Amino acid sequence: MLAMQYSQPDEIFRLNGKRNFEIISWFTFSKNSFSKYTQTFMGISQDVIFNITKNIYFGGGFGMYIKDKKIDRISSQFTFGQNYFIGYGFKNIELELMVRYFSNGGLTKINHGQNFIGLKTNYNF
Repeated sequence: MLAMQYSQPDEIFRLNGKRNFEIISWFTFSKNSFSKYTQTFMGISQDVIFNITKNIYFGGGFGMYIKDKKIDRISSQFTFGQNYFIGYGFKNIELELMVRYFSNGGLTKINHGQNFIGLKTNYNF
């Protein structure tokens, strides 16, 4: 996965959070076809963040995305995304373990969704 994200701190229902603009490219290696599930998403999302300690946090978010192509798992280019993460921050760097799920919310007949698990590194300016 390769992602670029711009985030702005905010609050939602008096909880710490951030608004995000994201461009995400997923690279999938498959025995059948390398490019079958490789795709790019662009969208906006809202995350809620809960601090466990000064450096450790967890959270989740929801957003809307446009994909560069339709695939056999989701037959629309418009999707909704959910993400859940736990992270550790030190100075300007954050390391997160994250789970993401994309679905079109039943807008089309084919909607099997897509799940992704990964590590994410953030650098804060």
